[in-house]
Amino acid sequence: MSRPHVVTEGDPKPTLRHRVEHMMHKAFWDEAVENLSNPEPAAQLMHLKSLYSDMNATLSTLLPLGHPVLVAISAPPPPTSSPLESAVSFLREVLVSLRERCAPVHDPEIETVQRALDNPPVRTGRPRELAKLVADTIRFILEFAQVMKDDLSGFVFGGMSEQQLRSVVAKQANVTERAVILDIWRKDRVLHGWRSWLEHSKPSFTVSGDATELRFRWIVRLVESLGTSPLPVSCPLPTRHIQSTRTDLDDSGSRMVSTGSDHDCALPPIFFFTIPALVKLQNYLQALVITAALRALIHSPPPATGPSHADLTTFTTRVWTILQADITEGPQADDTKLVNLADEVVRARNQRGPTLSKEEEKRLRGIVDRTLKPTDPVFVLLRNRLLVALVTALVRLRMESRDLGVVPKTLRSGLDRERDMKRPRLTLDPHYFDERPLPKGSVEVMVKGFEDPVLNRAMAKVFGEMDVQLEWLESVWGDVIEPSIERNKPKSY
Repeated sequence: MSRPHVVTEGDPKPTLRHRVEHMMHKAFWDEAVENLSNPEPAAQLMHLKSLYSDMNATLSTLLPLGHPVLVAISAPPPPTSSPLESAVSFLREVLVSLRERCAPVHDPEIETVQRALDNPPVRTGRPRELAKLVADTIRFILEFAQVMKDDLSGFVFGGMSEQQLRSVVAKQANVTERAVILDIWRKDRVLHGWRSWLEHSKPSFTVSGDATELRFRWIVRLVESLGTSPLPVSCPLPTRHIQSTRTDLDDSGSRMVSTGSDHDCALPPIFFFTIPALVKLQNYLQALVITAALRALIHSPPPATGPSHADLTTFTTRVWTILQADITEGPQADDTKLVNLADEVVRARNQRGPTLSKEEEKRLRGIVDRTLKPTDPVFVLLRNRLLVALVTALVRLRMESRDLGVVPKTLRSGLDRERDMKRPRLTLDPHYFDERPLPKGSVEVMVKGFEDPVLNRAMAKVFGEMDVQLEWLESVWGDVIEPSIERNKPKSY
């Protein structure tokens, strides 16, 4: 029931929601005054206890554990024949505690309320004026506590480095993403979907070394889905049969199904929020393979008669530009894209030798068409090289960072004796500060068939972005991905 009069800055007049909230708050506090005006001390104590409970919940986030105000407010009110007068004395102590911790600019507000408590109304048979003073003071404390929380948030964020700010925002997004997904899919279905997805891993490529470890199997499985699926990856929402009864809804059996879950392109629930980024990466992986395959056609003649390095780079740039525009500006029709790519191959061949005859050009276009089919041996070879390199790079990055620990961050607040230098005592959970280096956004690799500088730069960016996505998934779903590893941040379902 705090801060009832807050209106968005710039609004010409309160909205319907604000008016309704104002009416509800007014009704609440009018009722509180009426209840406290009851001449019976027992009735006054009962209603004070309810209001004190609200104060306790609010002040516990501002005052340290064990503070005298918190101890007194959480204890049963002592028996007295004048509960309201006792409340006035106690509220003075609360205001003093708040003034010690608030920003100096708010001192006049507290002093105004303190002066009112220093001159309480004369006690009468039905102490309505005294009851109103107590209710108004409690209301002020609840509203002012929220102001202090806002000031504290600004103070904390204002003193953080850019990395700490990014970490705090990421942690909050982490919690929100997890809550939303667990609200759509239950915990058991999240775990079941993850295990089932891992069990259906049949990669067309072979990894070696650290990448063969079981804890990295999910990386191999994800790269497999992105690199070999003929359709964009997706995360189908759960659906229920229309005839489902309430019992069916509570049942965790087969009533809840995911459309398309049998397809290789379907990913488990924990990927729900990363699907847009993964689809984009999927398109870039395909574009890399297509460009490398076409480059191989131009590079196929012997070096003596083949194109120069500069010609190859120009050709690669033109092809990559076509494919990149297809990704960023929206896909063209497959036939149109194929014609444009074939035109580039024909153009490159004509530039380095005699103009191709119509028959030779037709044959070359046919070769381009076959080369770009996912079943073509050259296409498969280049794709598998790229996917193996991607898995190897992602695993290597995780092996290198395995020994990096989280450095605890200590915030020290001095107690200045000067009144106008008051500072609140701050305590933040250690997991809000992740001291790992921020991702650089690119991963340098060399892959046979992708040596062209244009391809190499694009590949480094794609690998780097893939690493960022995996790091995020590990931070949100570490207990699902690696359940045997204890995480720094506690998880709760």
